[in-house]
Amino acid sequence: MIEEDVLEPGREHQPSDGFHGFKRAPRASRPVIVVTYEEPMPPNMTIDIGLGEPDQEHVVLCIGRRREFPFPRNVSAGERVSVRSRGIPPGPEVRVSVRWGSPAVDRRCPSPR
Repeated sequence: MIEEDVLEPGREHQPSDGFHGFKRAPRASRPVIVVTYEEPMPPNMTIDIGLGEPDQEHVVLCIGRRREFPFPRNVSAGERVSVRSRGIPPGPEVRVSVRWGSPAVDRRCPSPR
């Protein structure tokens, strides 16, 4: 079973420019970020996905359209995933969710014998 959590991207008129809407990974996983929007995406809309503790986040994904975005790496159980948005206009809801999939195996490294 794949668990899914919703991150709240917020709106441009909110006072904070920082990351918010965080969730912690329930287990080691390779998250997939899913962005949905009911209307055409505004051209200046940006959603940053970050990893790390408050005020120490680093951006791992920068999103400007709706679809599914696999994380560039696995995350550990308890690791904090958060969202920051810019340019989201009032009106239809932008939904950003994270699916906690199975960790990916790095197949480039040979297995020990």
